[in-house]
Amino acid sequence: MDFVYVPPFQLGDIRCGMPQEEVRRRLGGPFKEFQKSVYAKGMTDDFPLLGIHVYYDENRLVKGVELFREAQLIVRGVLVIGRPLSDTVNELTAAGLAGVRADYGWKSLDGALRLGVGDETDDDRDIVESAYVGLRPAPL
Repeated sequence: MDFVYVPPFQLGDIRCGMPQEEVRRRLGGPFKEFQKSVYAKGMTDDFPLLGIHVYYDENRLVKGVELFREAQLIVRGVLVIGRPLSDTVNELTAAGLAGVRADYGWKSLDGALRLGVGDETDDDRDIVESAYVGLRPAPL
């Protein structure tokens, strides 16, 4: 499934601060709730058929989404997942999203957009295998 990111407020039908039950209703399909780590304040929903994890705060409101190879992230018309990091970064930069190299891949928008490669190397030919989108509230 394709998810279009509208930085930094919305990913497809998922908006920052959306209640967990609304996300589940909109996305449908099977899901499994789990705690990402013992330090996590909120829970996470795994939607295995969609290839995404939706992260919630302690009030069960959306704060971010992680996408994997089963999903596709589109940012300003650029396909992100499943492509060489260098190609993806070059296209995102040309689209106005400057970023920096990170130990896991690349980040932009003050870390709200993070691209992950399969291993922690500095090889820009590594394939983008995941992406994290941190959602922020829309201004009033």
